[in-house]
Amino acid sequence: MVLAHLRVTGGNSQGVVQTNDPKETLAIEKVKLEAMKLKLQYELTERDNAKIKFQFEEQRREEERHERALERQHELHLLQLKASPVAPQTSEPVNFDSLVRLPRESSAFTPFRRFRRYFFEQAFEAGRASPACI
Repeated sequence: MVLAHLRVTGGNSQGVVQTNDPKETLAIEKVKLEAMKLKLQYELTERDNAKIKFQFEEQRREEERHERALERQHELHLLQLKASPVAPQTSEPVNFDSLVRLPRESSAFTPFRRFRRYFFEQAFEAGRASPACI
């Protein structure tokens, strides 16, 4: 029984029948090369996707660091104003929060911008958007 199996498979444990016909051998080698090519293309695509995802995450972290820095700067500005207020001429208490405006150069603070970024992050994760949309 083992000898019959070896005769059918040509002694090859992978189950491929060996042939002496050069055309069949060439066709088998072409199929093997095509399979290797597809495997390498898949691995390259996976690597590129991982690189894009990493760059996207780095960009998001950098934006968050920038937002936190602006918020800290704003809080420091508020503390400085509260520590050394200008004495009002009237006896009314001064509401410093109404006098201070946050210096927001970036549009990243707007609710629309945050929603848009969240929406495209979800679409990118699902594979329906490119990082350029974000």
